Amino acid sequence: MLPYYNYAYLDPSSPAKTETEKICFLFNPLYIGKGKHKRCFHAAIALEEGKQILTNKLLYVDLKRLLRKGFEPVILKFNEDTSNEDALSVESAIIELLGRRGIENNGILCNRALGGEIPDTSGLPSALRGKKMKDHLSSEDYKIYLEKMSRPKKTGAIKKMVQKRTENGSYKSGAEHQRARTFIIISPTGVSTKVVGGLKAFCETNNLSWQTLFNNRGNGIIKVDRSKYKNTARLSERFWNTVGWECR
Repeated sequence: MLPYYNYAYLDPSSPAKTETEKICFLFNPLYIGKGKHKRCFHAAIALEEGKQILTNKLLYVDLKRLLRKGFEPVILKFNEDTSNEDALSVESAIIELLGRRGIENNGILCNRALGGEIPDTSGLPSALRGKKMKDHLSSEDYKIYLEKMSRPKKTGAIKKMVQKRTENGSYKSGAEHQRARTFIIISPTGVSTKVVGGLKAFCETNNLSWQTLFNNRGNGIIKVDRSKYKNTARLSERFWNTVGWECR
């Protein structure tokens, strides 16, 4: 079984049928990617941790906007059990078809590159920002760039990296991580639970919206603000389950 797949972040507040050769979206797509393991959750994790630097800036802003409207993004995995090359091909084809916001005319996606590479925008003129390295390098320079990027780290560099990450606790997760946050979650029946470094896991177990709990921390019991959520029919099941809970 091959480990790669494609994924899309969809906007559930904007129903629209968008068909491509590989997939049909029932909500407007925000971002198209390829990955393996838990890569498709990168933006959701960045949002949970409040670290915009960890993901695409435009996507982060769009997800924040969705949360304020009472929606959680739909993360759709498709084209599963495929090769890296095929996933890259599908990713690039869909991005080219739908276009990148602010780069192609009428583009709708938050993607900045056409797929497969992280664009290096440091020090580049605005006309080149968001484009892939091979878009603005000569074929010879691009080969040199790929060679440099594919060189394995030297033993000394690897040991230094491992030592540094061991010292700062980067290899630890959950309650063991040195930056793990502590939350006191109170249910509608008054049951209080202390959660350390695992708010999302706690919410998944109890079918709650972790974004709603996290954004309302310290603000008392979660209620439905009719002025904020004008169309309550679109609110997710997890959001309704979270009403009445409190996060401190």
